[in-house]
Amino acid sequence: MKYARTFTILIVFFLFQQIGHAKIYCKIKGRVIDAETKTGIADVYVNAHLFRHDSPKDHYVMTDEKGYFTFSNLAAGRYKLNYAPLYPYSVIPAQKHMQLDWKNSFVIAPGEIKYITQALQKGGEVILNYILPVGDISEYGYENFLMVRVEGDEYIRNIDTVTHKWDNPRFKKAINGIKLNGLAPGEYIISRSLKKKSKYCTGQDVEYVGLVRIFNLGKLEKKQLDLDYNLASEIILNIKDKNGNKFHRGSIALYKEVSVNNKTGFFRVWSYRYRKNEVINPIVTEPGKYFITLFYGGELIRQDGSIIKFEGNDFLVNIKEGESQQINLVVSLGEKILPGYDKMTFFCW
Repeated sequence: MKYARTFTILIVFFLFQQIGHAKIYCKIKGRVIDAETKTGIADVYVNAHLFRHDSPKDHYVMTDEKGYFTFSNLAAGRYKLNYAPLYPYSVIPAQKHMQLDWKNSFVIAPGEIKYITQALQKGGEVILNYILPVGDISEYGYENFLMVRVEGDEYIRNIDTVTHKWDNPRFKKAINGIKLNGLAPGEYIISRSLKKKSKYCTGQDVEYVGLVRIFNLGKLEKKQLDLDYNLASEIILNIKDKNGNKFHRGSIALYKEVSVNNKTGFFRVWSYRYRKNEVINPIVTEPGKYFITLFYGGELIRQDGSIIKFEGNDFLVNIKEGESQQINLVVSLGEKILPGYDKMTFFCW
């Protein structure tokens, strides 16, 4: 009996110890509603992302017919909710690639139940059909879409950014699948750029400048856009100073002049940072007026190998359709500001 009693006490003590160390879970309960009618929205894909350095975790649920959702058995910690509804509602967050951004995140304590109501706006939809260039693209290519909504004198940056990756496409190919929902009515700019050096049809290494397309979207309108990367113009940058010292390294960006809602400004279509003493590859682009900036300055190299530093320099150039132009950018060692530079409008800096 004595041993049985001792064994029972040990079992009870062990169970209490296990209960004391048991994990206490928490919940997130919420509802997704229409911003105007306040009614629930069904079939919204909700993602709860747990921020954790060792092993971040994602949980997924769908809203029911009244817009309600519940995440159960969650570990305590910092979370962010992402919403992916169907047309005509907007995706939140708008920047899909910024899912891990801490903005609008929250902390849940052990055993806590968090209640969240998320309102979604109705809007239009655009489907982007992008067409790859003819030629031998390098093994990996990256393509970024940046949309900027311009309404009157106001503009909103980064309405949506989508990155697509492909492997060695060797022929012209159209892909349907980039769909943006819940866009407010107004005028938009889309920039499409190839971020990696590629092999052009001639076998020559080139840089591809981003396309710029402007379109109007009506209230609750659905629209499809074909973005054909069929560029014929080419520029070659020759950067040096008045003494012939050549460009060594620095940051370069190109901005194309565009007009949106009767407002003219410059939109960035290409940027690169060179860290070696090399000739800048030809840049394939659309015709138009461009603002070229060597921002943050850079370095020139003398024939003896010594380095000269210079401040930021800015230039304006015009490129014609089908033209192959070599542009001599003669930098000054002091800061060079274009006349009227401070009055220029930049839709995306």
